[in-house]
Amino acid sequence: MRVLHPVCRALLILLSLLLGACANQRITVPVSTTLAQTVPLQTLPPTWTPTATFTPAPTRAPSATTTAIPTLSSQELCDQFMLLAAPDTEIQPDSVATFAWKGVPTSAPMKLYITERGSRAGLLVDVPIPGDNILRIPAARLPDSRQLDWKAWLQDPLYGAICTHSGSFTRRVVLTF
Repeated sequence: MRVLHPVCRALLILLSLLLGACANQRITVPVSTTLAQTVPLQTLPPTWTPTATFTPAPTRAPSATTTAIPTLSSQELCDQFMLLAAPDTEIQPDSVATFAWKGVPTSAPMKLYITERGSRAGLLVDVPIPGDNILRIPAARLPDSRQLDWKAWLQDPLYGAICTHSGSFTRRVVLTF
């Protein structure tokens, strides 16, 4: 008696069940009790070796190398950043407070904070533009106080607030009745 492969046997059982369900009849499937013979896997002979294939030689084209950009220290950042102008005397109500600086790095924006003396109320300016710049603030936009303090610094993501410059100036207040 010939033994069917297990996959073929499963397909025959499935086919007969489907046909039996369609015919609405009961079909018995004969089940063989004999064990299937195992066929040994075929392997290559022990003397087999692969044939040589052509492998091209590597090209001498230079590969792209990445150059690490050195991280500047906080001292190096502060050496580059300079505050060139800031108000240090009295300004008139119709004038402007002028701040000028140079050397703001790309990675650390400058911040300027102008407050009323003895208070936290004031004006905070974020300057995300690197390099050199001038900022003119009309006196009418400044806090309503006679004595004003200012502080400018770089806000570095690695070192935090560095290179702080500070000072004060007065704003002439005109009283009208």
